Amino acid sequence: MRIEKGFTSYENFAVEFGISRMQYWRMEKGTNFTFESLLRILDAHKMSLGEFFSDVE
Repeated sequence: MRIEKGFTSYENFAVEFGISRMQYWRMEKGTNFTFESLLRILDAHKMSLGEFFSDVE
């Protein structure tokens, strides 16, 4: 999603949306992140929690 938004660097994305760079890196790797962090990322992408999980049955 980040790259589709035009952000080639995870660091630039994290800084622009006020997310810790290390926390965002962990999220992209799929390790150790909080629900609050997920909500921040979804907000940055203007996406709801329902939209994010829409493919999950």
